[in-house]
Amino acid sequence: MSEVRNVAITPLQKKTAAGATAGIVTAIIAFTAPFEGESHVAYRDPVGVLTICDGETQGVHVGQHMTHQQCMAAMAKRVPQYLGPVDRMMPSLTTNQRIAFTDFAWNEGVGRLEHSGIPPLMNHGQIRAGCDRLLKFDTAGGHVYPGLSKRRKAERELCLKF
Repeated sequence: MSEVRNVAITPLQKKTAAGATAGIVTAIIAFTAPFEGESHVAYRDPVGVLTICDGETQGVHVGQHMTHQQCMAAMAKRVPQYLGPVDRMMPSLTTNQRIAFTDFAWNEGVGRLEHSGIPPLMNHGQIRAGCDRLLKFDTAGGHVYPGLSKRRKAERELCLKF
C-alpha cells in the first residue's frame, strides 16, 4: 500500500500557475476582441441581446457606458468563466484549441458548445472533425453573417494548428 502525503504548494508554484492562467486569458482576449469590436455604450446585437464592450452580455442595462479600461478589466475577469468549462469538457486540448473553443464559448455560450457535438469528437481524438464542426455555427437569428463565418474559419484554423 502506498503512503498518501500532503504536498505543500509553494508560493512560486502558485505564482507560476496564476501566470500560466493569465497568459492563456491574455491570448484568448487577443484572439476574441477583434471579432467582437469594442463598444463603450450598450447596444442590441443582431439577435437582440443587450451587449457592451467586447461582447459582454451579463448584467448589461440600457444606457450603460463603460471606458476602454473597464471593458478590458471586465473581459479579463469573465474569460476564465468560459475557459474553465472548456477545459472541463475537453481536458486534453492544445493551447490553440483552448483559445479557439473559448472564443466559440464566449460568442455562442458554454451551453451551445456543450451541445455542439464538438466535445465528444475532440475527446475521442477526432481533431479534424471537431475543429471542422466549428464551421456549422455561422448563423445568428437564422441568418448567415459574413463576420461570423470569418470568425468560425479563424477558430477552425487555430484549432488545427499544433
